[in-house]
Amino acid sequence: MLRLLPWIWTATLLVACFLPGKLVEPAVTLWLDKIAHFVLFAGFSGFWLLTKPHHLRQVLIAGVLLAALTEIGQGVLPIGRSAEGWDLGADLLGLLAGVAFDRGFTFFPEKS
Repeated sequence: MLRLLPWIWTATLLVACFLPGKLVEPAVTLWLDKIAHFVLFAGFSGFWLLTKPHHLRQVLIAGVLLAALTEIGQGVLPIGRSAEGWDLGADLLGLLAGVAFDRGFTFFPEKS
Protein backbone atom coordinates (compact mmCIF):
# COMPACT_ATOMS: atom_id res chain seq x y z
CA MET A 1 0.00 0.00 0.00
CA LEU A 2 2.86 2.39 0.78
CA ARG A 3 4.06 2.12 -2.82
CA LEU A 4 0.66 3.37 -4.03
CA LEU A 5 0.63 6.44 -1.79
CA PRO A 6 2.66 8.75 -4.08
CA TRP A 7 0.52 7.76 -7.06
CA ILE A 8 -2.69 8.43 -5.14
CA TRP A 9 -1.32 11.76 -3.89
CA THR A 10 -0.27 12.79 -7.41
CA ALA A 11 -3.72 11.93 -8.77
CA THR A 12 -5.31 13.96 -5.95
CA LEU A 13 -2.99 16.88 -6.73
CA LEU A 14 -4.01 16.82 -10.39
CA VAL A 15 -7.71 16.66 -9.57
CA ALA A 16 -7.37 19.56 -7.12
CA CYS A 17 -5.41 21.69 -9.58
CA PHE A 18 -7.92 21.18 -12.37
CA LEU A 19 -11.16 21.58 -10.44
CA PRO A 20 -13.42 24.13 -12.15
CA GLY A 21 -12.95 27.68 -10.89
CA LYS A 22 -16.48 27.97 -9.54
CA LEU A 23 -15.73 25.15 -7.09
CA VAL A 24 -12.59 26.79 -5.69
CA GLU A 25 -13.57 30.49 -5.72
CA PRO A 26 -14.42 30.68 -1.98
CA ALA A 27 -10.96 29.38 -1.04
CA VAL A 28 -9.17 31.72 -3.45
CA THR A 29 -10.47 34.83 -1.70
CA LEU A 30 -8.94 33.70 1.60
CA TRP A 31 -5.53 32.76 0.19
CA LEU A 32 -6.34 29.19 1.14
CA ASP A 33 -5.47 28.18 -2.40
CA LYS A 34 -1.82 29.08 -1.78
CA ILE A 35 -1.81 26.90 1.33
CA ALA A 36 -3.44 24.11 -0.69
CA HIS A 37 -0.77 24.41 -3.41
CA PHE A 38 1.97 24.32 -0.76
CA VAL A 39 0.53 21.25 0.98
CA LEU A 40 -0.16 19.38 -2.25
CA PHE A 41 3.39 19.80 -3.51
CA ALA A 42 4.97 19.15 -0.10
CA GLY A 43 3.07 15.88 -0.06
CA PHE A 44 4.14 15.17 -3.63
CA SER A 45 7.85 15.37 -2.88
CA GLY A 46 7.53 13.88 0.60
CA PHE A 47 5.58 10.80 -0.48
CA TRP A 48 7.70 10.15 -3.56
CA LEU A 49 10.89 10.41 -1.51
CA LEU A 50 9.39 8.15 1.14
CA THR A 51 9.08 5.37 -1.42
CA LYS A 52 12.11 6.32 -3.54
CA PRO A 53 14.62 7.90 -1.13
CA HIS A 54 17.55 7.85 -3.54
CA HIS A 55 15.74 9.67 -6.33
CA LEU A 56 15.91 13.26 -5.08
CA ARG A 57 16.90 14.75 -8.42
CA GLN A 58 14.14 12.94 -10.31
CA VAL A 59 11.52 13.91 -7.73
CA LEU A 60 12.56 17.58 -7.86
CA ILE A 61 12.58 17.66 -11.66
CA ALA A 62 9.18 15.95 -11.82
CA GLY A 63 7.81 18.33 -9.18
CA VAL A 64 9.02 21.46 -10.96
CA LEU A 65 7.61 20.22 -14.27
CA LEU A 66 4.32 19.26 -12.64
CA ALA A 67 4.06 22.68 -10.96
CA ALA A 68 4.74 24.49 -14.24
CA LEU A 69 2.40 22.30 -16.26
CA THR A 70 -0.47 22.59 -13.79
CA GLU A 71 -0.19 26.37 -13.82
CA ILE A 72 -0.03 26.47 -17.61
CA GLY A 73 -2.99 24.10 -17.76
CA GLN A 74 -5.00 26.28 -15.42
CA GLY A 75 -4.31 29.22 -17.69
CA VAL A 76 -5.17 27.63 -21.03
CA LEU A 77 -7.93 25.11 -20.26
CA PRO A 78 -11.52 26.39 -20.22
CA ILE A 79 -12.11 25.52 -16.55
CA GLY A 80 -12.44 29.02 -15.15
CA ARG A 81 -8.99 29.01 -13.55
CA SER A 82 -5.97 31.21 -14.18
CA ALA A 83 -2.23 30.71 -14.09
CA GLU A 84 -0.65 32.64 -11.21
CA GLY A 85 2.96 33.18 -10.31
CA TRP A 86 2.07 33.09 -6.61
CA ASP A 87 0.58 29.61 -7.06
CA LEU A 88 3.75 28.46 -8.79
CA GLY A 89 5.79 29.92 -5.94
CA ALA A 90 3.65 28.08 -3.38
CA ASP A 91 4.08 24.87 -5.40
CA LEU A 92 7.87 25.20 -5.44
CA LEU A 93 8.10 26.13 -1.75
CA GLY A 94 5.92 23.13 -0.93
CA LEU A 95 8.13 20.91 -3.05
CA LEU A 96 11.19 22.05 -1.07
CA ALA A 97 9.36 21.70 2.25
CA GLY A 98 8.52 18.09 1.41
CA VAL A 99 12.19 17.43 0.68
CA ALA A 100 13.21 19.09 3.96
CA PHE A 101 10.66 17.07 5.90
CA ASP A 102 11.79 13.85 4.23
CA ARG A 103 15.42 14.58 4.94
CA GLY A 104 14.67 15.48 8.55
CA PHE A 105 15.78 19.07 8.07
CA THR A 106 19.41 17.91 8.01
CA PHE A 107 20.75 19.90 5.10
CA PHE A 108 23.74 20.83 7.24
CA PRO A 109 24.56 17.74 9.31
CA GLU A 110 26.56 18.22 12.47
CA LYS A 111 30.24 17.41 12.28
CA SER A 112 31.31 14.49 14.41
